[in-house]
Amino acid sequence: MPFEIERGTAGASGLSSTLSKGQVRAGKVVAAGELLSGIKVEGKVGDFKIYNDRVAFIIASERGTNGYSPFGGELLDAQRVDDSQARSLIGETLLTIGAAVLEPTSVGVINDGSDGKPALVRVVGTPRTLPLIEGFIPISSAATPVHIVIDYSLAPDSDALESTLRLFNKTRKEVKIPLNVLGMLAGDGLDFFADGVGFDVGDGAAEQSYVGLVGADISYAIVGVGKTQLKPLISESGVWLVETGAFIVPAAGETSRGVRLSIGKGTPEALRAQVRSMLTISSPPALSGTVSDGAGAVAGAHVHAELIDSTDRRRYYSKAISDSSGHYDLKLPDGKYDITVSGDGRKMSDPVTVTVAGAAQTKDLSVGETATVQFEVKDDGGVSLPAKLTFVPKTALPEPPRSFGELRYGGGVARIVFHPGGSGTTTVPPGEYTITASRGFEYEVDTQTVTVNAGQTNNLTFTLRRSVSTPGYMSGDFHLHAQWSPDSNDLNTMKVTALAAEGVEIPVNTDHEYISNYNPAIAQMGLQKWVRGIVGEELTTFAYGHFNVYPIVADDSKPNNGAIPWIGRTPPELFSDVRKAFPDAVLQINHPRSVAISGYFSYVGLDPTNGTFTKPDAWSGLFNAIEVFNDSGWSNNKDGTVRDWFALLDRGKIATAIGNSDSHSAISTEVGYPRNFVALSTDEPANVNTTEMATSVKEGRVVVSGGIFIDVSANGKKHGDTITAQDGKVSLAIKVQAPAWVNADTLEVYVGGKVGGDMIATRTLDSSTADPNNATVRFDSTIDITVSKDTWIVVVAYGAGKLDPVVRGQQPFGVVNPIYVDVDGNGKYDPPLTLTAP
Repeated sequence: MPFEIERGTAGASGLSSTLSKGQVRAGKVVAAGELLSGIKVEGKVGDFKIYNDRVAFIIASERGTNGYSPFGGELLDAQRVDDSQARSLIGETLLTIGAAVLEPTSVGVINDGSDGKPALVRVVGTPRTLPLIEGFIPISSAATPVHIVIDYSLAPDSDALESTLRLFNKTRKEVKIPLNVLGMLAGDGLDFFADGVGFDVGDGAAEQSYVGLVGADISYAIVGVGKTQLKPLISESGVWLVETGAFIVPAAGETSRGVRLSIGKGTPEALRAQVRSMLTISSPPALSGTVSDGAGAVAGAHVHAELIDSTDRRRYYSKAISDSSGHYDLKLPDGKYDITVSGDGRKMSDPVTVTVAGAAQTKDLSVGETATVQFEVKDDGGVSLPAKLTFVPKTALPEPPRSFGELRYGGGVARIVFHPGGSGTTTVPPGEYTITASRGFEYEVDTQTVTVNAGQTNNLTFTLRRSVSTPGYMSGDFHLHAQWSPDSNDLNTMKVTALAAEGVEIPVNTDHEYISNYNPAIAQMGLQKWVRGIVGEELTTFAYGHFNVYPIVADDSKPNNGAIPWIGRTPPELFSDVRKAFPDAVLQINHPRSVAISGYFSYVGLDPTNGTFTKPDAWSGLFNAIEVFNDSGWSNNKDGTVRDWFALLDRGKIATAIGNSDSHSAISTEVGYPRNFVALSTDEPANVNTTEMATSVKEGRVVVSGGIFIDVSANGKKHGDTITAQDGKVSLAIKVQAPAWVNADTLEVYVGGKVGGDMIATRTLDSSTADPNNATVRFDSTIDITVSKDTWIVVVAYGAGKLDPVVRGQQPFGVVNPIYVDVDGNGKYDPPLTLTAP
C-alpha cells in the first residue's frame, strides 16, 4: 500500500540563539556551537535541535549512532538551558516495536516553531531488528509489516519533549505486536528511580505513571501519553527495560504510543514536580523546615521520605536537598512517613515519623555534625604521592538503604578518598578512626588512629615507603569500566585518579562496545607522571563470551568510535576479524567460566580433563591471553580457571595468564586487584611503547599480583622463555616480595602433565626464609626440580588472611607465567597432549 507523509525540511537556522519566554525552535545543526554540553554528549553537526527558553534536545539525523541501536533518528542529548549545571547526562533511550527499532529513511522539521506553535521534528523509517537481539535470537524485521514515524514535539514554555511513535499498517490485516519497551541506559552519575523502590529499581517496581533517572544536577522524568502505560520489566547492568503496552494496528490503519520526557534539577523531589506538571496533578501540601546540626543550619543535607503503608512496610517516596539556609521542602500526599536525614561526612539521623493530613506543616530536622581532616601523603623523601585513604570508624556507622541512592562503602568503611597528590581535605562524622594511607602493592601503608571532633580540623601527614623492588616492570589492570559503560558511574577523571592512587601505571580502558581513552582525563588531572592509559575495548557479546582487545586505535568517524562488531559473527569469525583489524593487539578471554553468554569456556564446553569441547566448531585458538583471575585470588580459581589454563598449556595452546579487577566502581571493586606486572624497557609511564607492551603480554612476560610479587629465572631465562634441560634438571632462582602489610606464607611450584597441574615443590614462607636485612623479601633462594619430559613451570605464592582495609575481602597471592622446558633437545616445548578441536 502507498505510504505518504510529510517528511520535513532543515527548519530554523541560528540555533545558538537564546530564546525568550513563549518561543521554541527546531532546525538542523550547522555549527558545533549549536550543540549541547555535557561529559558525554553525542550530537554532531547535521543532527537536529529542538529547544525553548527552558530545555533543549538533540535528535540524530539518519547517520549511524553510538550505542546498541546504530541506526540514527533517536534522542541523543537533553539538558536544561536555564541552568548551567544541568548539562546533558541522558544515555541511549529507545522506543521499540517488538524486537525492532526504527531505521530512518528521513529526518526533518515539520514545524520550526516560529509560528508560536509546538516545534516538531519527524523521523520516518522502517522496522529493523535491534542488533543486540538479532545476535542471539534470529528475528526478521519483515515480520513487522508497518511504516514507522516518530514525532518529537516541544511546546513553548514546556519542560517536556513529547515523543509519539506512530505505526502505519502496510497490510489489510490487523497487526498485533504484544511486547514493546522503552529502553534506557544509565551511568555517569545518572541512576534509575521509581515509585516505592527509589533508587533500588532492581528490587522490583510496579506498573506506574512515570519512570525516572536522577543525577546530581539533572533529572529526567518519563510519563506515558494516552494509552501508554509504563511497567518496569528488568534493570540489569545499567540497562532498564520498561514495557509500554501492546500495539494493535488496524488493517490499513494507524496506531500510536507516546511518552513525554521532562528535565528538572537533580533530586527526586524535582523529578516528582515534573511528573505532576506533565500529568496536570496539583501539588500536595509541603512538609518543610530547617535542617541543622549542633553548629547551625546545614546546607546540602539529603532529606529522605519513606511512605509507611498499612502493613508498616517502608516504601521509598522522595528526597529533597536543603538549600544554603538549611531549608528543605517535600511535597507529600496524605499519609504517614519516616523522614531520615543524611549528608556528606555526617552520620545519618534516626528516622522521624510524621503524618501528613491535608495541610502544610513545618518540621525542623537534625543531622549529625561533621569533622574535617586535612592531609598530605608523601614518600619517605618528602615527595607528594597519589594515594588512597581508607577511614574505618571504631564504632560502625549506619549505612543507608540502597533505595536512598547514597554512596555505600561497605566492609565497615566510612570513607574512601582517592587523592591525586598535594594537600587534600575530607569530612567524616566525629569519632575515632583508623585511617590507612596506601598506594598499591609496591608500597608500605601508613596507618594512624585519630579522634576527630565536631567542627574541628585535624591536620595529618602520611608517609609511604616504596619497599617492593620491581625494576623493568610496570603494573597494569587490563579490564576496567568507566563513563562509556552503561553499568558504571565512574567518570574517567575519577577512575584515573583511583588508578594513580592504587599505583596502577598502565591501565587499559575496556568499556562495553565502545573505544574510549583515559589519557585526556589523565592530563586533566595532572597525573601523566604516574599513569599512561592504553586504549582498548570489551567485546560484550550476549551469546558466547566477553573479550578484551588492546592496544587499539579509536576511529571517531564510526559508531562507538570504531568498536568491533560481533553480531552475526561466530567466535572463530570474530577472532579473525579482530586479528585483521588490529593484528598486533592482545585478544584476551574475559572471565571464561562465567555463564555461557559471558564466559567463552563455558559456552564452548571446554573439558580440562580430556581437552574436548561440547561446541568444537565454536572454538578458536586465536586469543593470546586468559583472564584467569577476575577480581579474585589463587584459592578461588585453583580448581576452575587455573585448571583450564593449565590444561590448555598441556595441549599446546599457549596463552598468558592475566589478573584484572573488572572494576565498574572504584569504590566497591578496587582497581588493580589483581594486577599485571609487565616486563618493559622503561619504568616511566609516559615512555611506554604500546607495541612493546602488547608483545610482552603475548609472550607471557607477565607476573600476576594480588599483593605478592614473584621473580623467577632458570638458566638465565625468565617467564615466557624456553630453557633446555636435557638431563631434566632445572634450578629455579625465586625471589618473593611483599610489603609488610601483606601476608605470604606458602610457595608452590607447578609443572604440567596432570589435570590442575603437578605441584612438584612447596615451601613454607616465614622468618626463616625471609631476608633478615629486608623484611619485604620473603624468599630469595633456589629450588631444584627434575622433570622427565618437556613441560612448563609456574610458580605461585599466597598467604592466609585478607588484604583489608586496602583491598577488602581479598586474598594475597602472586603467580608467574610459565617458563617452558625443552628436555628432548629439539629447541622447543613439545606439549604432551592435544586439543580435540578444529
